[in-house]
Parts: sequence; structure tokens; C-alpha cells
Amino acid sequence: MIKKVFILLLSPVFLNTGYARTIFKRVFDNIGNSTSVRQTTDGGYIIASADSNAYLTKTDSNANITWSKKFGGSATDKFNCVEQTTDGGYIATGQTNSFGAGNYDVYLVKINATGDTLWTRCY
Repeated sequence: MIKKVFILLLSPVFLNTGYARTIFKRVFDNIGNSTSVRQTTDGGYIIASADSNAYLTKTDSNANITWSKKFGGSATDKFNCVEQTTDGGYIATGQTNSFGAGNYDVYLVKINATGDTLWTRCY
């Protein structure tokens, strides 16, 4: 089954004038269901998503994919939230059934700006 993520960014003009202007819209295939989208300091976006694995996808300011990484193991793993850290990397949290004691432990992953894993923790 192909999963698609749809992102629509509207300008804040809506707040002042009662209408919104579409800045861009993008559909991404095969990165799971989007659970969190945050704008990054470079004007791009970081998208956390989940299907049977947890995904992080980084885009530029026009929502073109810069990189996309899959995380997790052989069981179901999900990211629920992602935030940019002060060092320019990212921290994502969710659930894992692949690691830890099983039965959906808390899954915490720290990555650098290019998506390389720095460390993972399960609680």
C-alpha cells in the first residue's frame, strides 16, 4: 500500500484579510503517515511520520526533499514528534516495538543535520 503525505502551507495573510494564499503544496510518497511537521531554522521543514517504521524527512524551503531516513527495526515503530535542537540537529520521539522491553516502549532518537543517527534510547 502506498502512503502519501500531503503538506499545504498557507501564508498568514488569512489572519489580516480573511483569505489565505497558498505558498506551496507537496505530496510525498512512501514516507508513511505524517505525525509532526516543524519549520527549521534554514526555512525548510522536518517531517516525522510513521507506517510500520518511523521516518524523518527533511525538506528545503520549497518543500523539496533534502533527505529521508527510516528508523526502527523489524516490528512496528512510530515517531509522534520531532523538534530541531540548538546544535542544528533533530530529536524525535515516539514508540518502538522493535527495541527495549517490547510492547511499545518510548523511542528517542537524536540525529545530526544530515539525518545521521547520533544516539537512540528506549525507555
